[in-house]
Amino acid sequence: MNNKKYPVTVAPFNFNNFKELSNAKAKEYFEWYMEVKQKRIYNLEEYINENENKRILLDYSVESLEKLWNWYKKEIEIEDMTEEDYRKLCEGRPEWLQERIREENTKVSIITWCICQDIAVYFGEVMIKKHETLHWDYFVKPKNAINVKEPIVTGFIKGLYFSPFQILVTLTKRATRNEESSLKEMYWKWEKMI
Repeated sequence: MNNKKYPVTVAPFNFNNFKELSNAKAKEYFEWYMEVKQKRIYNLEEYINENENKRILLDYSVESLEKLWNWYKKEIEIEDMTEEDYRKLCEGRPEWLQERIREENTKVSIITWCICQDIAVYFGEVMIKKHETLHWDYFVKPKNAINVKEPIVTGFIKGLYFSPFQILVTLTKRATRNEESSLKEMYWKWEKMI
């Protein structure tokens, strides 16, 4: 991890997950997200290049996704799970799922998740800048949908959309298990659905 402290962008209010937000709070969060997305990308680029010998330019190119991913994979920090972590993850879950959760003994660090969120913003922006049919949005119904009230990129065929953060979460988890994954590959996968 870079020696410099990561400039975390803090949401305007605390919450545990998007589903718990009222529609008004979801709107407020989305508007805030749209206001700070460029600053988040700038902070990410500054942080990366603070200690790198070879500059990574976040120029919204597909190639930049590959360079960014290669950098990020080396920066992922893993920590031991605490009893409090297990309690939070198991709360309200069925017993069979709690057993599977307790099989895990490590987690990704908070700073890694902060960087992950900003890479997600950048990934969404790359997709949108390359394809005029795509745009940021959020939805409040149906309430049981996976990405309800969360910033998404939409405008794909058949009403498809994705959560950039959820894509980065999946890729990060794969990277911690040394599974092959790539942000650039994810870009090409979603581009086929435009």
